[in-house]
Amino acid sequence: MSPVYSGFINFIRQRAGLLAWWLVFCILVLSLLPSASIPKLNFSEWLQIDKLGHISFYGSATFCFLLDLSNKNRSLKWNLLVYFGLFTMGLALEYFQSMAGHGRIFDLFDQMANTIGIILGGFGHQKLKKIFN
Repeated sequence: MSPVYSGFINFIRQRAGLLAWWLVFCILVLSLLPSASIPKLNFSEWLQIDKLGHISFYGSATFCFLLDLSNKNRSLKWNLLVYFGLFTMGLALEYFQSMAGHGRIFDLFDQMANTIGIILGGFGHQKLKKIFN
């Protein structure tokens, strides 16, 4: 393994928890922005970018949390807590968007994209954990 690649892997592994919480912070900020703060795109462009963002952020957060937990030799119940916690956070944020009155609505497709991201993050962790450990 090249020194650059090895250094990158070590950097991510050692900071996985910090990265996970940074991603959660980004999710919170982006999810609670008023609709006027979001760039205007045509519907099909926005739909693709928006759902890809949900999948990417939730998947990356899941991966980083699971990587941090595997570094600490945590049990399966901790992994389930990550899945449940991120799913519940996404659901709560969708609800808060509709309640805040900033032009945002509860979008079931956003929650579906969040869930897909969480699942992909879990699969990614299972496939790549040998590299990171």
